[in-house]
Amino acid sequence: MERVIQLEIFPDAPEIEEIDPRDAIGPDTRVSALYRVRYPEAKQVHQVYHDRHGWYCAEHGPACHAVSDAVEATVDR
Repeated sequence: MERVIQLEIFPDAPEIEEIDPRDAIGPDTRVSALYRVRYPEAKQVHQVYHDRHGWYCAEHGPACHAVSDAVEATVDR
């Protein structure tokens, strides 16, 4: 039996929310950017940070796909 997989031609865009790191973490934080990234149909929320170590997802690290989406959102501003 052949298995058929349907691909999304126009996948739903993630919801990317910019958060003020000083409000969320504290006034002495060294985090320069903080984003909350949500994907449709997913329960998990990604927290993406930018600091002296670069860009990374709090749970999955720098290779997480939410990181590239957050970085792309900063370029589009």
